[in-house]
Amino acid sequence: MPAYSRSTSADVVVVGGGILGCCAAVHLAESGIGRVLQLERDGIGQATSSAGAGFIGEWAAGFLRSLGAHELAVERYGLDFYARLAAGDPSFGYQQNGNLWAATSQAAWNAHIEPLVASELPTARTVLDAEGIAGASGIVPPDATAGGILHPQGGQVEAHEATRAVAKLSRRRGVQVRDRLPMTGIVRSGEKVTGVLTRDGMISAGAVVLAAGPWTNVILRPTGYWLPAVPLTVSRIVTEPLGVPSGIPTLMLPEFGFWLRESRGGLLWGCTYEQQPRYRFVGADVPERTDQLPLDGVLAELRVGSQVSKVIPLLGRYHSLAVAHGCPSYTPDGRALAGPLPGLDGLYVIADCNEAGITHGPGYGRFIAEYIRDGRPAWLPADAFAPDRFGTRYRTDRDVTGAVRSRYGVTETNGVPAASVQQIHGPMKHIDGL
Repeated sequence: MPAYSRSTSADVVVVGGGILGCCAAVHLAESGIGRVLQLERDGIGQATSSAGAGFIGEWAAGFLRSLGAHELAVERYGLDFYARLAAGDPSFGYQQNGNLWAATSQAAWNAHIEPLVASELPTARTVLDAEGIAGASGIVPPDATAGGILHPQGGQVEAHEATRAVAKLSRRRGVQVRDRLPMTGIVRSGEKVTGVLTRDGMISAGAVVLAAGPWTNVILRPTGYWLPAVPLTVSRIVTEPLGVPSGIPTLMLPEFGFWLRESRGGLLWGCTYEQQPRYRFVGADVPERTDQLPLDGVLAELRVGSQVSKVIPLLGRYHSLAVAHGCPSYTPDGRALAGPLPGLDGLYVIADCNEAGITHGPGYGRFIAEYIRDGRPAWLPADAFAPDRFGTRYRTDRDVTGAVRSRYGVTETNGVPAASVQQIHGPMKHIDGL
């Protein structure tokens, strides 16, 4: 493997060491594009990717109704990618154990499971009655549900370890990964991006890929660009080992907004919540670390967990828990932003995963790599995830937050102080407004 120990130039610089950045770096290296340098301010996979639930699946096949055939192709590529990665490196907890959705009543079935059953997107699925749910899950009593559906092609990984496994692969492919090295600015010559600034000086590059998660708009601010996406806090809880059998499917109870999987013999779980710190960084910069956030949302999750313990009794038996927060960014339509930024030649983004970055990351990495190497991706339309697709419809954080809340069916205002949903950084050019 070539060593570029103190590079001052690269063919492509990738900014960000989360799952999106790592997937972009490895696919760029495998594309034969030349020297690839990846920069990470902290450690690899230590921000939102470290708090990921680690579910992988075909979410476009009915569960996330805003997604479609392009996302399904990305998801299938991601599932294949992790299976191949695990064949050579089993360190990141990969299991193809399936994704299981269950309902506790006929009303919940009609609202949440029937759309999965009726999805016209081609995917394997098995409809289960209450006994089937009990048998497949291993932790749900046979009288606790009204049935559900199993997508057998899905599974799980340990998100932090998966990110590090991808970074390890990219190093083997020749990528120079430099962590603890923040990028401090974008270098331009007119409308051409020519490199990045770091505390060690300038690194010139033929192309730059921003994969910095909720910090992407902060990096773009000096250019006048603003991407229509907002960082929303999510929290996951992990219990001590409880004797949970390995290999059980991931489990979703959509009527509660609840998700759960096995992790090292314990339970890793969480749910959607509206309390703080959900909207803490709407209109404000996300700090470097999110380990000292308010626990209001976690307390809400614990209350939901107590309710769900009637369906999953193990949720009433743990004595210890650990909490991690992440800040995935969300777009108005639930689809990622990936591709070149119009008006800034050589600058690309792969961002705003809408809380599905672990599944979608490998496919987005391939998409960006082909875009940079060939001028357009070979397997999906070039504008499939175009960053400028919204035109002028969304100009502020408030606009985007309203669209996201509407998509999730949230109409009340609790948990969103009026001041927190203002775009407070002054006038910005919209993405199509240069």
